[in-house]
Amino acid sequence: MKRIAWGLVPLLVTGVVGCQKGEPKQSDAEKAQGQAISVSVATAEEGDVSIPLVVEGNIAARSEVKILPKLAGRILSVKVEEGSSVTSGQTLAMIESPEMEWQMQQQKASLQTAQANLENARSNLDRMRTLVDQGAVSQQQYETALTQLKVAEAQAKQIKASIRLLETQRENATVTSPISGVVIDRTAEVGVMAMPSNPLFTIAEAGPLELQVNVPEQEMSHLKLGAPVRVESAAFPGEVFIGKIREVSPSVDPQTRQIKAKIDLGRGSTLKIGMFVRGTIETRKRQSMVVPTAAVMTEGEEAFVYLDEGGKAKRITVKTGIREGSRVEVLSGLSTGMPVVVEGGAFLKDGSSIVRR
Repeated sequence: MKRIAWGLVPLLVTGVVGCQKGEPKQSDAEKAQGQAISVSVATAEEGDVSIPLVVEGNIAARSEVKILPKLAGRILSVKVEEGSSVTSGQTLAMIESPEMEWQMQQQKASLQTAQANLENARSNLDRMRTLVDQGAVSQQQYETALTQLKVAEAQAKQIKASIRLLETQRENATVTSPISGVVIDRTAEVGVMAMPSNPLFTIAEAGPLELQVNVPEQEMSHLKLGAPVRVESAAFPGEVFIGKIREVSPSVDPQTRQIKAKIDLGRGSTLKIGMFVRGTIETRKRQSMVVPTAAVMTEGEEAFVYLDEGGKAKRITVKTGIREGSRVEVLSGLSTGMPVVVEGGAFLKDGSSIVRR
């Protein structure tokens, strides 16, 4: 009855040791409660802060051309798609015009008849000239033959003009691009009727891009020709494109009380036509309190920093203003010379022990 099952002892010992090995390690935050946390500190100081004018708008080409058909007819074929690059004179679409072909055949047949009549009139005039010299016909008969020749010449000339007009119209059945650029809009579809009043394509001229913005009239004094503009797009986070103000409208829109400006973005930009972007124009500078951006943390809608007060962290609520690169403006909550924690603040609580690196 008192015999011990010694074979079970190693298993029990192993199980205990295993539980000890599997205990989770103490986190950095938990360690921070029992020892000083290493932090880096910077001093709040006065500095120049640039006051920006933020503008928004769409990227556009400097020049866009809407391509309208020169004659009405059903679209036989479309040669390009939206986004296609085209060259000046390139065929974009073909338009069918069966009535024009019928008229062309009719006019060519009429021309053959008119040319035959013209030859007869010339021969008749030559014969009349000989006979009038011989006194065999009267001068009046000669004048009549001369008139018939002039009428035949006029008829032939008129028909040739009609044929040239039809040839021009036939050329117009081929829709071509007048410029080199990119197709940014296409409404042309095979089988649809083309009308001279409805554009089939919109071509953006190849070349520099520009940002078109509307600025409130009270800010128009800040729009200086040639002034630099920082342009940013959500499509390229963290990337900044530098443009410059190229053109400012001479008038304010009476309805919106805004003035239009165009910002040159140059050639070779990765930005695309139609993109919505934001531009920042520096208007003036002011002296203000600034700290490193990394020093300011947020919790909900509250912004705060930690101060180093004799080796203890003190949480201070601040109101921030303009962010400018690696620093941020502090409008209230700090005074010049206050030591603020820059790195290590994520592990702090109000009253945590800290040590400077």
